[in-house]
Amino acid sequence: MSNIHTILALGALVILISIMMNFYNIFSHSWYTMDNVQLGIDATGISTNYKQIAHALPFDAALLDSTVTVTSPADLRPAHQFGAADSIKAPSQFEKFDDFHLFRDTTAVPGGRIFVSEFEVYYVETTNIQQVSSIQTFTKRLDMKIWRIEPPPGPEGIDTVRASTVMGYYQFN
Repeated sequence: MSNIHTILALGALVILISIMMNFYNIFSHSWYTMDNVQLGIDATGISTNYKQIAHALPFDAALLDSTVTVTSPADLRPAHQFGAADSIKAPSQFEKFDDFHLFRDTTAVPGGRIFVSEFEVYYVETTNIQQVSSIQTFTKRLDMKIWRIEPPPGPEGIDTVRASTVMGYYQFN
């Protein structure tokens, strides 16, 4: 083989290696993006599950007794009493919507992923659910923050899903 053929073969090899490196770089970036999308789907699914649990619960402790009639927001539990008893360790044990207040939970999903969820419950203004109320109202908002702890977050940092749900109490006679 002459020198020209050797140079042409080396040039073709360099071009082939360059194409392969670009292909694998694009492929690995696509996998990373798909994995992040799956993490977002998992966190959103967890938040949806908690919303369903919360909406299946009574609005307030005052409503646990069916003989009590709540006619004024003042009849409801004050916000500083929100939260479940210390002995309660899972949402399946909650008795009312505001038991989620200051609760922290860990959820494992298939694939070895582990997520942490934190919750806060507030009374909110009935006309503006973004406005936290300092007094009892007939409307409560549950705020959730959910993020992955396993596998550990990469250089992009922690990606937190934030979700809220609102529950109102209205009685129709």
